[in-house]
Amino acid sequence: MNKQRFLHIVLAAFIQCLYGIMVHAQGFNAVEKMGNIPNVVLAEELFHAYQHDNRNGYAHGEFNREFLAKTFVTAFAYEVGKPFPTYNGMEGFLTRFKEGRLYGSSYEFLTPKDVRFKQFLFDYFFSAGFYSQYNRINGVGGSSYRERTAVIPYALQKIILDTYNK
Repeated sequence: MNKQRFLHIVLAAFIQCLYGIMVHAQGFNAVEKMGNIPNVVLAEELFHAYQHDNRNGYAHGEFNREFLAKTFVTAFAYEVGKPFPTYNGMEGFLTRFKEGRLYGSSYEFLTPKDVRFKQFLFDYFFSAGFYSQYNRINGVGGSSYRERTAVIPYALQKIILDTYNK
């Protein structure tokens, strides 16, 4: 897939979700608070808006929104040629993810086949559970950081599938 096309589609999806940013901001003025927000943090917050905008596509069950957003941001950083972010509690998953050792794609990073691949989903669920447990034990974040994951990563699958199919 063309990097410019990926960025265009991601940007278009995020623009469609702009209202979701204000909803996700939970009552404070997100525009005023985002003065010098790092690119990785902005991408993560925009993905949260995308998650919110696509909330009706998720199966019933709990999932760790933070883990899913950080997984997306890692893929996004790769696509735009930025250094990979690091997140405590996700090191093993992100190492496997970055090295492309698990999911069968040779030169592409997180393809439509990958996000539906049984091995990726198994690793995703296991690693999301580890991330949740790490955050509970270490008192990291609020409830969204500690939530267990019991449903497929719908927003991640949707954005990858939509990107490749346009």
